[in-house]
Amino acid sequence: MELNKKETLEIGGSHYDIPYPPIRLIEELDLPFAEGCILKYLVRYKQKNGLEDLKKALSYIDLILKYRENYIIRQYDIRDYLIDFFTANNITDSNIRTAISNICEMNNRDNLIFTKNCINELMKEYE
Repeated sequence: MELNKKETLEIGGSHYDIPYPPIRLIEELDLPFAEGCILKYLVRYKQKNGLEDLKKALSYIDLILKYRENYIIRQYDIRDYLIDFFTANNITDSNIRTAISNICEMNNRDNLIFTKNCINELMKEYE
């Protein structure tokens, strides 16, 4: 699914004006709402709300941990999607890459807890 320039622009900002916007990955992987929100906050945090966006991502993880009974079990490999996403958007930070990968895999509670640890590492930038 290719998005044109007009489709990638957000009203009120340019934080998603990137080659491979989060909505494209969310749709390609059919991510549930909460995982999509987490992905959105992780991708934009440096360009938009910083620490606040990281806290929002953590709050969605906490909600999933509280309410989710069944986790996604992927029937296909998503590595190529993630590699394309990271490469197109020049995402090199290992904590962000790991957190996004785990959110997209989302197959157990341990992945969520590990993702929280990655986000907590990112939050150290703001101490």
